[in-house]
Amino acid sequence: MASPLASPASTGPPPPPRWPLALSRLLFRPSDASASPHPPCLLLNPAADPSPDPRCLGLIRSGAWHCSPPRVPVLGYIRTGPPFVLVISGLRVGSFGSVYKGTMMSNDQEVVVAVKVLNLQQRGASQSFGAECETLRCARLRNLVKILTVCSSIDSSGLDFKAIIFDFLPNGNLDQLLHQHPSEHGNQTGVDLVQRINIAIDVASALEYLHQYRPAPIVHCDLKPSNILLDNDMVAHVGDFGLARFVDHDQNSLPDISSGWATRRGTIGYAALEYGLGNEVSIYGDTYSFGVLLLEIFTGKRPTDADIVQDLGLHRYVQITLRDHQVASVIDEQLLLSVQDGENKGRASNGSSSSSTREVMIVAYIASILHIGIRCSEEVPTDRLLICDALRELQGVDDKYRVHLRIGGR
Repeated sequence: MASPLASPASTGPPPPPRWPLALSRLLFRPSDASASPHPPCLLLNPAADPSPDPRCLGLIRSGAWHCSPPRVPVLGYIRTGPPFVLVISGLRVGSFGSVYKGTMMSNDQEVVVAVKVLNLQQRGASQSFGAECETLRCARLRNLVKILTVCSSIDSSGLDFKAIIFDFLPNGNLDQLLHQHPSEHGNQTGVDLVQRINIAIDVASALEYLHQYRPAPIVHCDLKPSNILLDNDMVAHVGDFGLARFVDHDQNSLPDISSGWATRRGTIGYAALEYGLGNEVSIYGDTYSFGVLLLEIFTGKRPTDADIVQDLGLHRYVQITLRDHQVASVIDEQLLLSVQDGENKGRASNGSSSSSTREVMIVAYIASILHIGIRCSEEVPTDRLLICDALRELQGVDDKYRVHLRIGGR
């Protein structure tokens, strides 16, 4: 039997869409993979369209659509009826397709967007498309990514083509922020403590909304740093709902959109332990993933890092340091540097507490957050905190932190 953490199972034709999808024609041909550092993508090929729309071609030829960054070659365009979408550069490869950066016109304004093009040769990609559209059609929250439009059609070769167009969030994903050197991300100081707490609260808020959604709770099933995107204000948005499920209140059965189409239930290191045994998805699985995520945010260590695996996992690794009162040894070095930098800047203006007292206080607050991560990622599902309780505790830590250290809100 295939592992639920490996690849989706073959399940026959995808279910019919539950809501009308905008139809369009595909005006692309495959590229030569060797000509670009990005994976095989889509190149502009007006000749493939028997009746190209002069408005779209005119915009391209006149340069009225300016690529960002400058001189990035246009890879192609999707015609969904007004507005058109230009794909201008590749961003990343996901489980079921590739994500590109593009532009579209909205109310006579050029808007930067992210375009997720499904790789329909990948087993489960069509079902992933349906799950993502259905979930985000129903769910509306600031801390979830926003779908602008979708495209479901056939290309010039008669093959199926599906794409989802989202708001573009310029600060990338959390995995990049945590694990790239700050200068690689255009940030010289990294992600500071306040930002990390805010991101954790944003993600918990999104999960609380999904788990309390009616008529049926929604389980994300693939929560991890690369699926958390950040906007200009560093507000976190949970994305990639390709594995999402709606669950009944008793969490024992699933509606048609999510039953039987895939056995895949997350990513190794972040997926709940019971999923590896083939157990049904539940809100407790998301809570486990959130607990691991919380530990990673404040330790800077991935659950799949070689040294962590040898030490029996991130949960156990952090648990031992908390037990032995060695919290400072497990905190992300970049976070400690940002705290020390804040100390140096704040000494003159904050005479109410010494540098050492302030640092001890900060370590104590981080320890409180790590304890929440430990309780969310317990081995037994029913021993885990509910996400609403984890959110309330995080907000309590945040409030206390701001009061004692005299830091303002967002």
